[in-house]
Amino acid sequence: MAKPWLRSVIAGGQESSMGSNGHSGNGNGYHANGAQPGEPEEPAITEEELTSLDDRDREMLRSIIRLDATNVREVMVPRLDMEAVEADSSLEAVAETMVSRGHSRLPVYEETIDKILGIIHARDVMAALAWPKPKNSLRNLVRPAFIIPETKRVDDLLEELQERRTQIAIVVDEYGGTEGLVTMEDLLEEIVGEIEDEFSRSREAQVMHQSDGTVLVDAGVTTEAVEEIFGASIDGTEVDTVGGYVYHSLGRIPQAGDVVETEHLRIEVVSIMGRRLRRLRIHRMGEGATEEVTS
Repeated sequence: MAKPWLRSVIAGGQESSMGSNGHSGNGNGYHANGAQPGEPEEPAITEEELTSLDDRDREMLRSIIRLDATNVREVMVPRLDMEAVEADSSLEAVAETMVSRGHSRLPVYEETIDKILGIIHARDVMAALAWPKPKNSLRNLVRPAFIIPETKRVDDLLEELQERRTQIAIVVDEYGGTEGLVTMEDLLEEIVGEIEDEFSRSREAQVMHQSDGTVLVDAGVTTEAVEEIFGASIDGTEVDTVGGYVYHSLGRIPQAGDVVETEHLRIEVVSIMGRRLRRLRIHRMGEGATEEVTS
């Protein structure tokens, strides 16, 4: 059975609704495409559409189809190439490693890489350094790690990462030893090829204040920047950018016009490029931005 995210990618984000009986349909006894139960449903993409795809789209589709036959071991960062920090490292040393290596999340281990204690996030490290407290140690800031077997299929993992709203998983062998790690970016690159992360953008993310009080931002603008603009927090997210927040809040491929609301903010998808978010419109509920920001 096709995964929900897979149907979204193939059909451009259009998923069929689920009826109360657990079957796809619109609640009136018919499938979402109008077919009666028992009748074959039309494919999400026809032979004619397949032949009209350009080389990049065709390769992307092939990659999607291959996901259910690909194990995590084939796409993970192997043990020897993992960047990780020892549990007794100072927060200053961890911050330096994150900056020099270009990672916003790192596994934390005790004694050996086989004893992973959890994951440390750059946001937690920066906050602890900015507001020192007696109990601010790496061990106290570690978040639980998502541990998976090396035999897990890539399509299953992608769905689980989305459900958990986490970006990284530790891969272990049958004996529980650490084999490597895999990130959401690794999995998405299996579909769309190399993508830019927060440390490799070709230009600074743009912030544009509008006369109506709304703010247009590139999807790559950090959640911290948005919080500073509006004086409002974006809570409960494991991602670093506002585009990532929208993606994980929706739980599917975003489309122009999609809206995500926080306690204080309304975030609207303005434009996309392929399957990637490009620009978002944000405003505070009932008012506009609270301060000027230079892009």
